Amino acid sequence: MQILGVNTNSTTFSNILLACATMGALEEGMDISQRVVENGFVMNVMVLNALIGMYVKYRRINKT
Repeated sequence: MQILGVNTNSTTFSNILLACATMGALEEGMDISQRVVENGFVMNVMVLNALIGMYVKYRRINKT
């Protein structure tokens, strides 16, 4: 998408994260989570839910 100059938005990020979680692509999902931060979507509820869902699925969230 970046190569084609397509702009990303919260829907794009949340759908990509869901796909990464569904397909078992944790490493790619982690790369996308970095792009979420870089693009300023870190406080978007829809994107955060997708991030949490992905990390929970792979048990990458620590309990405190």
